[in-house]
Amino acid sequence: MNEKLKINIENKNEAIYMCLNGDLDLSSTIKFRELLLNHVSKENVFLNLENLEYIDSSGLAALIEGHQAARKNKKELILTTIHPKILSILEMAQLHTILNITTND
Repeated sequence: MNEKLKINIENKNEAIYMCLNGDLDLSSTIKFRELLLNHVSKENVFLNLENLEYIDSSGLAALIEGHQAARKNKKELILTTIHPKILSILEMAQLHTILNITTND
């Protein structure tokens, strides 16, 4: 992964838990998108955004694409523990009405 984005991945309870730390921007989105799409095609993914400090439009697009791929494969992409700044961006873009968001892990 790009230095600006660190991703910790854990497999538990028949699901993948991914914790993002850093910036999800154009330079880190390509590899993140590939990783996300690979996992949501096979299993439910919980995406912890507590330590995500920045997201741009390419990062938002990756989340939308991950959500669509999960639904297509009858899986779920669930955003959990979202940094307030990131939640504000999701709300501004009205993505909180589309994406599966929970405050529980």
